[in-house]
Amino acid sequence: MTAVRPDRSLQPSLAGVDVLEDLPLHDAVVESVSLDWTTGELHVVVSPVGPGELFVLSFRDVSSVEIPREMPWGRSSSINAARTVTPSGFELEMQSGDTWRIQAARWVYAGPVNHEVKPA
Repeated sequence: MTAVRPDRSLQPSLAGVDVLEDLPLHDAVVESVSLDWTTGELHVVVSPVGPGELFVLSFRDVSSVEIPREMPWGRSSSINAARTVTPSGFELEMQSGDTWRIQAARWVYAGPVNHEVKPA
């Protein structure tokens, strides 16, 4: 399987991270999710364990998004795991037991960001 490469121009602190699974997302709290219909960008604002700052995981050229909120394992806003399932298919497994499925051309992880500024 070909690794999906992120756009690293916005993330100098993660200059060696090419795989979604290598991002510091385990136990990160999802603060907000937004889809820009016009640009086809999905923005997931997260607060990773430790730094106390917000980061944005953006998916670009999104063609499909599934974000269930059924919480079969109980209430949680934290990420359990992030996976690349196909070159354009990504999953975020929540600690609630829900699995988000995203079809997109690529992803970008950037931050820290000001929480009062809309993610770019």
